[in-house]
Amino acid sequence: MEYRPKDVHTKHLTETDRIRIRTLYFDAHMPQKAIATKTGYTINQVRYAVRADSAAIKPRSGRPRRLDKDQEKHVSKPPVTFLTMPHLIQ
Repeated sequence: MEYRPKDVHTKHLTETDRIRIRTLYFDAHMPQKAIATKTGYTINQVRYAVRADSAAIKPRSGRPRRLDKDQEKHVSKPPVTFLTMPHLIQ
């Protein structure tokens, strides 16, 4: 089994990429390894796309935002004079 180096990362697949993979697997009956070779995606990306319930992308987990969009609109921005005085910025 090949492992990728720690500093090499793979991108998330788009919904179009996932549809393409699922079409090759379910309609063209291509094996997962052949799909990975043909498309250039990793075998794990192909396996995950095939095993998923649908091609739709689930929302990514992560830290919740402190402010929602409505709250961000009401936050005041610093005055221009403050930004032009670098000695005040630390």
